[in-house]
Amino acid sequence: MELKDLGYKGKKLEKLAGDGITTVPELLYKEPRKYLYFNRDHDIELNNFVKQAAALKQPICFNGKVISAVLDKVKGKNISVIKIKMENPETHFKLYVNIFGSYYDFDMYERTIGHTVYVGGVVQYTNLNGFELLSISNPQLFSTSDEDLMIYPIYRKYKGISESFYKDAIKTAYEKIDHDYLPEGLAKKYKLLDYEDTVRGLHFPAWEDDVILAQRRIVFDQLLYFASKVEMNNVRNTTSDIIPAKEDVLSSFIKSLPYDLTDDQKNVIESIKNSMRKGQTSALVQGDVSCGKTIVAMCLMLLMAENGYQSVLVVPTVILARQHYEELSGYSEKLGFSVAFLSSDITTSEKKKLVKEIKENKHLLIVGTHSCFGKDVEYPSLGLVITDEEHKFGVVQRESVREKSDAGVHTITMSATPIPRTIACSLYGDNIEVFTIKQMPNGRKPVQTAICVSDKPVFTFMEKELKKGHQAYVVCPLIDEAEDESRMAGISSVEEISAKYQRYFEPLGYKVGVITGKTEKEEQGQIKKAFSENQIQILIATTVIEVGINVPNATVIVISSAERFGLATLHQLRGRVGRGDKQSYCVLQKSSADISSENLHILEGETDGFEIAKADLKNRGSGNVLGLEQSGKNKFIDLIIQYPNLYEKVKEIAKSLKKTERSAYIRTFEEYYPSCM
Repeated sequence: MELKDLGYKGKKLEKLAGDGITTVPELLYKEPRKYLYFNRDHDIELNNFVKQAAALKQPICFNGKVISAVLDKVKGKNISVIKIKMENPETHFKLYVNIFGSYYDFDMYERTIGHTVYVGGVVQYTNLNGFELLSISNPQLFSTSDEDLMIYPIYRKYKGISESFYKDAIKTAYEKIDHDYLPEGLAKKYKLLDYEDTVRGLHFPAWEDDVILAQRRIVFDQLLYFASKVEMNNVRNTTSDIIPAKEDVLSSFIKSLPYDLTDDQKNVIESIKNSMRKGQTSALVQGDVSCGKTIVAMCLMLLMAENGYQSVLVVPTVILARQHYEELSGYSEKLGFSVAFLSSDITTSEKKKLVKEIKENKHLLIVGTHSCFGKDVEYPSLGLVITDEEHKFGVVQRESVREKSDAGVHTITMSATPIPRTIACSLYGDNIEVFTIKQMPNGRKPVQTAICVSDKPVFTFMEKELKKGHQAYVVCPLIDEAEDESRMAGISSVEEISAKYQRYFEPLGYKVGVITGKTEKEEQGQIKKAFSENQIQILIATTVIEVGINVPNATVIVISSAERFGLATLHQLRGRVGRGDKQSYCVLQKSSADISSENLHILEGETDGFEIAKADLKNRGSGNVLGLEQSGKNKFIDLIIQYPNLYEKVKEIAKSLKKTERSAYIRTFEEYYPSCM
């Protein structure tokens, strides 16, 4: 059931939809931002109790009759304030309530005069020359209802949606509950709350235990959905008709490369090739930044093309997809295979032409973004699907390409951030084969990393590298000064830093280029091309250059305000240099000498991505273990890491369900919670 079915419409629905609330179950399962536990220990004398609570800044719940309510202005400011005076009828204890900026709600508060009201919040105590004043400003609770107020949910505020509207919507939705969508008997068997009690525990709790039990049921539901999807994907054919028997083209291609593949690369290619000949392959190829996963993927795609099968390489960004396309085209055209490129930035007519040619089997090699998942794209001879950083795609998106092929299609996932095997199996299924590339290509030297604060040593060092004919990146966390001033106070923006670098380096004959997420796509392409051709010597950017740019001549990267970035992002950015045979350097520039950052010291002393991933997991949890800062956390993996024992139990439950039960639960969950997909 959608929210509009409750009679709601207009901008309020749009606001909620922006936060992933489109259905009634999503509204009911959206947990409050926090809960206030109001202290109501009135065994002691009320006046002293309130004073004590004020000293401890402890939220209390106070009840009293509203004596007056007036609308006033704050002196010297264009802000309205509603001033309410209350008195407890038993103790005659008075409390003053101030509500700022809510003049449009004044009528509602005025109607409470003469009525008993329950107010919750942190009380402030002031003694002015013997006159005691106790007040609460902007209380979290202001209600005429005497429901159990020991625990009170606080919800996220939405502009244009009042708290009363939001709570009324929850009550209305709660009254519509008519059944539990878990497979019959499951909640009782595993001592879980049923659906109705879960919603009651979240939004109308009487005790803290109600909240804990409700949250446990929500975690269970999400893990069961994920485990059911994984179990569904675990069904793999032991045999496959897609057998790459020929490998002459692949062998000659590898010999023609201007460099030797590492032993790890050769072993991965050989192992996957043999796996394909034995049955349907499902593999994860993981390795550090610049270890050479892409050339392994291209070798396997060429192997498929030699045997008459289509291959699709799907990546999360247009920039990276274009880079892979250009590299693969350079190899394949010499071998007689054409490559199709599908992404959101090609014209409609161009896409229509390519889709037709793919359907006619004119392209055996396809590279692109999520456009490869389009319903209009048909693959008549699909044999291999490779997804780069697959966890950045939705579950439904990933499956849609596989569904376009006959049974037996081989699937390979590539990840630049090392994933522990237990998480890999949780993400991709127990039948996943995990291959790791640890060796770096021959001639690559570890990037030397140092921490500094002031500009002078950075400029001096960079000038030495530029004199050698090399180039440099400078990365900033902020685009312009106006961007989120409160959160990024003291942090230099791209605007400020580019001005500094231009003043110092352009008089020396070095050109400075600037690129951010706000730069137009066409201009981005021109700047990157100029940098790759050494027409620009210093490229100043945000994390837009984290992937999809490969300039071996760049030997220095300066990361400004480096303490603002997570370990995974810092390591990924460092991987922009050291891509050739020249010694390269990474400078982690702190905003202030007073800042202490464990992450920077870890990166300074460690170049192995696997060790960095371990430290990242330990320090910051699952948000970074898969390198997801720029695209949002994977909530399912977050839950698996948080509740490993529960997930193991849930996996067994998913396996024990009948296929029809599992499919029905998946369908229901996706219908109820589309924002989880």
